[in-house]
Amino acid sequence: MIIRTLHAGDAGDKALMEAFFNQMGFEARAFFNHGDWNRRFMESYMDGTGGEQSVHWIADDGDKVAGYVFLDQAATGVPWLGIAVAEYAKGRHLGRQLIATCQDWCKAHGRGGIMLITHQANVRAQMLYSACGFTRLGNHSSGEVLFYWRVPMPMPRA
Repeated sequence: MIIRTLHAGDAGDKALMEAFFNQMGFEARAFFNHGDWNRRFMESYMDGTGGEQSVHWIADDGDKVAGYVFLDQAATGVPWLGIAVAEYAKGRHLGRQLIATCQDWCKAHGRGGIMLITHQANVRAQMLYSACGFTRLGNHSSGEVLFYWRVPMPMPRA
């Protein structure tokens, strides 16, 4: 399995992503793709009709997608993260790898950190974000839990 960029306009990648969204279990549909919002966001990115200020990666497992992560508003100092892992790939630390991909991208592109929100009941995700260095800031105006990860600053040299 490799983590790679999702290629906008690529018919093969679009088919892989459609299959990924179709296989989502209850937890992913309820927490990540509520109201089909993230599917529509991915489709607009793939079709070139939206998501211009976002970057997307997939965990490519050959003939299927094991995980998907994106940074929205990536041109800003602190982009927003969205992430989902396929049911069959959960419990294999893939979420950590996908988040690390985003963290590395932020460091390389001079971003200050990453913001995300998650449902109050999504305890599994909250534990993942904490394990990846995110700090729970409280509740977002949407009622969801707000997390922030700050790019570590280099230690000054004496």
